[in-house]
Amino acid sequence: MTSRWPTTSDSRLPHIDMTTVCQNTTGLVEHAVRVTIARLKCTARPAETVLDPKLVIRGTTDPQPHRVELST
Repeated sequence: MTSRWPTTSDSRLPHIDMTTVCQNTTGLVEHAVRVTIARLKCTARPAETVLDPKLVIRGTTDPQPHRVELST
């Protein structure tokens, strides 16, 4: 997976430490090219493609709260 912001040192700077979502840009480009070629050839449209992003958790995300079980 590639993307400019999450993989740069900017998002990891101590005063930024930003949580980001990394898009699969290579997969997005490959899919766009396949769809474009199919449309130029007037063939059937390729099936919808879902590319999962990657969540890069850093300091701007609050820690998950601890669950407290209450006895009844």
